[in-house]
Amino acid sequence: MKIALWNNLPSGGGKRAFTAMAAGLLKRGHQLESWCPPTADMAFDPLAEIMPEHVVEYVQFRRRRRLRLMPGRLGYGRQYTAMERHAEKCAQQIDAQGFDVCLVGNCLEYAVPPIGRYLRTPSVHYCQELSRAIHEGILNDVRKVRPRIRPRISSFVAAYWQAWQRNCERVDLAAFDSVLVNSFYSRESLLRAHGTESRVCYLGIDVSRFRLDHAERERVVVGLGALQPHKDPKTAIEAVASIPESDRPELIWIGNLSLQKYVDELRELALRLNVRLTLKVGISNEELIAELNRAAVMVYTSRLEPFGFAPLEGNACGLPVVAIAEGGVRETVRHEFNGLLVANRDPVALGAALSRLLSNPEEAKRLSENGREWVSRDWTWESCAQQLEQALSSVALSGEARE
Repeated sequence: MKIALWNNLPSGGGKRAFTAMAAGLLKRGHQLESWCPPTADMAFDPLAEIMPEHVVEYVQFRRRRRLRLMPGRLGYGRQYTAMERHAEKCAQQIDAQGFDVCLVGNCLEYAVPPIGRYLRTPSVHYCQELSRAIHEGILNDVRKVRPRIRPRISSFVAAYWQAWQRNCERVDLAAFDSVLVNSFYSRESLLRAHGTESRVCYLGIDVSRFRLDHAERERVVVGLGALQPHKDPKTAIEAVASIPESDRPELIWIGNLSLQKYVDELRELALRLNVRLTLKVGISNEELIAELNRAAVMVYTSRLEPFGFAPLEGNACGLPVVAIAEGGVRETVRHEFNGLLVANRDPVALGAALSRLLSNPEEAKRLSENGREWVSRDWTWESCAQQLEQALSSVALSGEARE
């Protein structure tokens, strides 16, 4: 097949997965070409290294100073129109080149991009997540609005724009011929939010990249995720702090993105609780893999994570995982098989689970071996590419390009 790709992804697991899916399709003999706006992170796991990539103009607008007092995205309509123009240009270029199907990834600004409405080429959207900030209470900012003037009007404006965003997302999602998701949790999320049917196409792990180096393990707990509130490294710090000081491990947290104010809060919390905390932002893949091979256990505290990529990456490097049982992580961590699941977001319970594995190397080794074998057998990119190929082929053959 001749397959077009579109994405607007930042660095991190989502971009790593999209590039791996593309590589899997290339390996199966398909012809691929990619489109993206300049806001996509083209340096992280670059698609341009394995296929032609077209960067199409997309103008970002800044809100005027006098509008910054108001909540919500007052510039959302204007910015969204700019994304529509970008999507239309990409669609015209893709349609003109006679592609069989277009695989569309997520958009860092709107999650579900509007390009499906402009494509005549059959299209499939791989939805790694919806715009969580407009669907989940933990990220929804309507109740957090504290403007200096007219709070009732301000709250109304914020609620209006979030409702408008949800409607845009619903319309854009419905424009695709098929929607794929990364977990059953994500499938339920789409059904609950928009009534959209989708199919689960699990992602994979490259065990030649996330490898087991047989390095000596140290008394270190490692966490992965952006240094932002929804990844909840604070709970990880509190969990480590609940372990008696004489046995307390070091905590290393690795993230691709960070908010400086939040980073300062984390350092202050760790200092107050006497936790040895090392924060690493934007490190190379080789350094990441070295840290995963050095640590004794991974802690995973992300809130309602749609899939839970990091636990599988940890397993591939021989790490057992201690995670909170919510979101897609319940599909990537099996309790007492490749890790331990903690029922509630309780730092003391999380700390007890960490301490259990740190003080019981035989159990940690069993979980580690199970996880490594499970990932190598059941979480391969070959399996993902095969499912993806079937989905794309089905859409491409289901009818002629739309008029």
